[in-house]
Amino acid sequence: MSSAEQLAEKYVGFPVAPPKPVIKVERRVLARYAIAIALVLALTGMFYTYEKTRAVVLGYQVSSARRSVLELQRNNKLLEYKIAELQSPGRVERIARSKLGMTEPETVLPENEIFNKGK
Repeated sequence: MSSAEQLAEKYVGFPVAPPKPVIKVERRVLARYAIAIALVLALTGMFYTYEKTRAVVLGYQVSSARRSVLELQRNNKLLEYKIAELQSPGRVERIARSKLGMTEPETVLPENEIFNKGK
C-alpha cells in the first residue's frame, strides 16, 4: 500500500481504492470522432428535412388529384343528365315530327304478320 493510500485510510476510516488510470486520447483522434458524429447528425438532419418536404409536396399533389377527381365526377354526372335528356322519348318524337316530318302511322300491323310476311 502506498503512503497516499495509507493516509487516505487513516482519515476516511476504510481502505480507499486507488484512482483509476487516466486514458489519454490524442486530440486528433477526438477531433476525428467529433467530426464523424457531427457529419452523421448533419446527414440525418438533411435526410429528415428532405423526407418531410417530400411528404408535404406529395400531400399537395394528392389534394390536387382529389379535387380533379371530384370535378371530373361532377362533369360526368352533368354529361349523363345531358345524354338522358337528349335520348328522352318526348324529345325524339318532337324532333321526328317537326324536323323530319314524320307522322303517326294510320295502321299498325301485328308483330306476327310482320315476321310471317317474309316466309
